[in-house]
Amino acid sequence: MAEFTMAVTKPDGHVVQIGDNDSGRLVKPAPVYHRMTVRQAKAKYLNLKNYHDMGDKEHYYYEDHLEHKDLISAVSGLIDRADFRIFGGRSVDTKLIEALSGHRKIKSENKQETRIQKEHISLHNVDMDQEISRIKKKYHSNTHKIRFDIPESIDTKTIIPVFFFEFGLYIWRTDQFFLSVRCGPIGRNGRGGHAHNDQLAIELFINGQQMIADPGTYVYTADPRKRNQYRSVQSHFAPAMNGSEPGSLDLSLFRLGDSARAKVLYASRHGFVGYHKGFHKPVYRIIEIARSIQITDVYSDYKTINFRPLNHNGSADIPFSPSYGYQERRLDKQAVI
Repeated sequence: MAEFTMAVTKPDGHVVQIGDNDSGRLVKPAPVYHRMTVRQAKAKYLNLKNYHDMGDKEHYYYEDHLEHKDLISAVSGLIDRADFRIFGGRSVDTKLIEALSGHRKIKSENKQETRIQKEHISLHNVDMDQEISRIKKKYHSNTHKIRFDIPESIDTKTIIPVFFFEFGLYIWRTDQFFLSVRCGPIGRNGRGGHAHNDQLAIELFINGQQMIADPGTYVYTADPRKRNQYRSVQSHFAPAMNGSEPGSLDLSLFRLGDSARAKVLYASRHGFVGYHKGFHKPVYRIIEIARSIQITDVYSDYKTINFRPLNHNGSADIPFSPSYGYQERRLDKQAVI
């Protein structure tokens, strides 16, 4: 859990959002808060537009639900590992766990590097160049591309891939670069209770700037229309068709259905190839990592269907939601088509 949390934390200290934003923690001894004035909070968060419970000059405290460093700090109170201590620091969480465990700690080693070396191989014995060539040649008329440049200040040779096969999350990261791709099971034996239509969606952070971000969750049952809007593929940077969803939003607010059946064909330091069948026929996403991030979406034989072209807007123009009930302005994407 701690290794996963560190891996999904972007260079800005916030975790990538996948499906519903459930914190999963009953007790938070030292949650992270940001102090601002009510006026500043109302300017930043759209949901506070008509907030009048306090004066504009009074202090407003916002809990940062995407900052999970305190969880690692708590784990380091039980697991004796240097990387946990460095990442999480020593906090009230650490001291509480140490007290509960009688200051007895479990020795552990960081075996992530070993796993990473094993993950530098192709999946299903697929050669990336051959697979890309095959897909593009077969469906050459239905390909759509977008490129994100990587500045020279980032050494692409230092990008580390970290893959979570069973969860369905593929990450490439350095201290100034973060790319994640969602491709895999939706949970709850295919019911997808907390899943969104985010198969093949990405998040991208480059050199201090969030280029592409998952929109978040915003609400559960309070507003079914808004909940489905945030669950929709149209709100994610993923292959999409106008008016179509790879998983039905009509089953329930807490059921999605796994008609997409997303699969990974290839993943390594150099890129990713995956597909899903949520639109009845395969749609592929190819990501090539070099001095730029080249994303190619390939739609197999959709001559009579209106697809949504991949463009610099990435997804629907909905406010970014960092936690339940909160909305803020969505960040602009900087892409070169």
